Amino acid sequence: MMTVSPVFQNARGSYVRICVHSIFIALLALSPFLYLIQVTQRVYTSHNWETLGFITAPIGFLMLVLGITARAVPEGQTHV
Repeated sequence: MMTVSPVFQNARGSYVRICVHSIFIALLALSPFLYLIQVTQRVYTSHNWETLGFITAPIGFLMLVLGITARAVPEGQTHV
Protein backbone atom coordinates (compact mmCIF):
# COMPACT_ATOMS: atom_id res chain seq x y z
CA MET A 1 0.00 0.00 0.00
CA MET A 2 1.23 3.46 -0.87
CA THR A 3 1.75 5.91 1.93
CA VAL A 4 1.28 9.63 1.66
CA SER A 5 4.11 11.79 2.87
CA PRO A 6 3.45 14.05 5.86
CA VAL A 7 3.84 17.12 3.65
CA PHE A 8 0.88 16.11 1.50
CA GLN A 9 -1.14 15.09 4.54
CA ASN A 10 -0.65 18.56 6.01
CA ALA A 11 -1.60 20.23 2.72
CA ARG A 12 -4.77 18.16 2.20
CA GLY A 13 -6.94 20.76 3.96
CA SER A 14 -5.58 23.49 1.71
CA TYR A 15 -6.37 21.49 -1.40
CA VAL A 16 -9.92 20.89 -0.21
CA ARG A 17 -10.39 24.61 0.49
CA ILE A 18 -9.04 25.52 -2.94
CA CYS A 19 -11.40 23.04 -4.59
CA VAL A 20 -14.43 24.37 -2.68
CA HIS A 21 -13.55 27.98 -3.50
CA SER A 22 -13.05 27.11 -7.16
CA ILE A 23 -16.48 25.51 -7.36
CA PHE A 24 -18.04 28.50 -5.58
CA ILE A 25 -16.43 31.00 -7.97
CA ALA A 26 -17.44 28.92 -11.01
CA LEU A 27 -21.06 28.93 -9.82
CA LEU A 28 -20.87 32.68 -9.25
CA ALA A 29 -19.61 33.13 -12.80
CA LEU A 30 -22.63 31.19 -14.10
CA SER A 31 -25.16 33.32 -12.23
CA PRO A 32 -25.67 36.01 -14.95
CA PHE A 33 -26.56 33.35 -17.50
CA LEU A 34 -28.97 31.68 -15.10
CA TYR A 35 -30.48 35.10 -14.43
CA LEU A 36 -31.11 35.70 -18.12
CA ILE A 37 -32.75 32.30 -18.47
CA GLN A 38 -35.01 32.94 -15.47
CA VAL A 39 -36.01 36.39 -16.72
CA THR A 40 -36.89 35.15 -20.18
CA GLN A 41 -38.86 32.17 -18.86
CA ARG A 42 -40.66 33.79 -15.93
CA VAL A 43 -40.82 37.57 -16.30
CA TYR A 44 -41.47 37.83 -20.03
CA THR A 45 -44.33 35.36 -19.81
CA SER A 46 -45.96 36.73 -16.64
CA HIS A 47 -45.21 40.46 -17.18
CA ASN A 48 -44.87 40.72 -13.40
CA TRP A 49 -42.51 43.30 -11.85
CA GLU A 50 -42.56 41.50 -8.51
CA THR A 51 -41.11 38.37 -10.11
CA LEU A 52 -38.37 40.47 -11.67
CA GLY A 53 -37.55 41.95 -8.27
CA PHE A 54 -37.37 38.56 -6.57
CA ILE A 55 -35.06 37.25 -9.29
CA THR A 56 -32.89 40.39 -9.47
CA ALA A 57 -32.21 40.82 -5.74
CA PRO A 58 -30.25 37.58 -5.15
CA ILE A 59 -28.40 37.88 -8.45
CA GLY A 60 -27.40 41.44 -7.57
CA PHE A 61 -26.03 40.18 -4.26
CA LEU A 62 -24.14 37.37 -6.00
CA MET A 63 -22.62 39.80 -8.49
CA LEU A 64 -21.49 41.97 -5.58
CA VAL A 65 -19.84 38.93 -3.97
CA LEU A 66 -18.18 38.03 -7.28
CA GLY A 67 -16.83 41.56 -7.61
CA ILE A 68 -15.46 41.53 -4.06
CA THR A 69 -13.77 38.16 -4.56
CA ALA A 70 -12.28 39.32 -7.86
CA ARG A 71 -10.77 42.39 -6.18
CA ALA A 72 -9.44 40.33 -3.25
CA VAL A 73 -6.95 38.44 -5.44
CA PRO A 74 -3.91 40.55 -6.35
CA GLU A 75 -3.24 41.02 -10.05
CA GLY A 76 -0.95 38.38 -11.50
CA GLN A 77 -0.99 36.08 -8.47
CA THR A 78 -0.59 32.53 -9.71
CA HIS A 79 0.66 30.65 -6.65
CA VAL A 80 -0.77 29.85 -3.25
